[in-house]
Amino acid sequence: MNAPLRIAIAGNGMIIPTALQCIREAGGYDIVAIAVRPHSFEQGLSLAKEWNIGPEGTFSPDSVYTDYNKMLKESGCDFVYIGIVNTMHYAYAKEALLEGKNVIIEKPFCLEETEARELAHLAKEKGLYIFEAISSLHNPNFAFLADALKKIGDISLVQCNFSQYSSRYDAYLQGKVSPSFDPAFGGGSFTDLGIYSIDVVTALFGAPSSVDFHPRRGFNGVDTSSVAVLHYPSMSAVVCSAKDSGSPSGITFQGTKGWVKVEGTPNEMAAVTLALRGEGDPVTTDLRTHSGRLTDEFVDFRGIFLRKDYPAMLKFLSHTLDGMAVLQLCKKG
Repeated sequence: MNAPLRIAIAGNGMIIPTALQCIREAGGYDIVAIAVRPHSFEQGLSLAKEWNIGPEGTFSPDSVYTDYNKMLKESGCDFVYIGIVNTMHYAYAKEALLEGKNVIIEKPFCLEETEARELAHLAKEKGLYIFEAISSLHNPNFAFLADALKKIGDISLVQCNFSQYSSRYDAYLQGKVSPSFDPAFGGGSFTDLGIYSIDVVTALFGAPSSVDFHPRRGFNGVDTSSVAVLHYPSMSAVVCSAKDSGSPSGITFQGTKGWVKVEGTPNEMAAVTLALRGEGDPVTTDLRTHSGRLTDEFVDFRGIFLRKDYPAMLKFLSHTLDGMAVLQLCKKG
């Protein structure tokens, strides 16, 4: 039986409790350390107590660091999970790679394509593993989706929507700007929500030939909602994202022989419905077995690493870089 992978956590934001729960559900990990900023030490200590962060899954106050580099050097971790503000993803990931650590980065991977490609090059140069924590691509429903698309003929149109009224939008309208609505911190509907749809589309169809981007901008220039159109030689994909309004979300693929729909938000990918023209009622399938939205990705990351399946890591990294190229084009639009 393989020994648990030792994973360290960077950050204490909203995503961290979810990630910790899913790491536990995935199994096969020891959460050995957590790094937070000095003013967040008590929050880090609380998380460490709640989730038994420390050597061999036993809580130790020494497992809470306020010096990220010191954690990398002392914790003995195999992997670092980076769940901090978007603008710091690149710097934290680079520091970990230089220290010889494998890396899992919350979406978006980086905010600049050049940064993403530098991290990819550094990881490959050192033979390290680096993953973007994009839950949809590791959901078992994604593999079913890819197979279902082969049955609907020539695909002419993809419609993606991830729209949720943000709990922070009312405060934003009053001038209280959180990082999720601050361009200086990489905030906005597209980097927060649209990136899920972008990664699904680029994983299935590769990088588009061109992109049009139409944002609705708030008083500080952040995109509170947006529409991106990804152009391919024989089809287009429309990607809508919104934090200033809400509606039923999902992804629909239209083909000459039928259609396929991802049910629910693109990050949940709750089920996949397949409808073939002239072949009866649509059929909905859900292959998920875990309760946590992020659990499957941590299962995959561990399996790929233990199998030493570097080509699989490179395949996911290629999808990430295609998504980063789209993000870069949208930033210019």
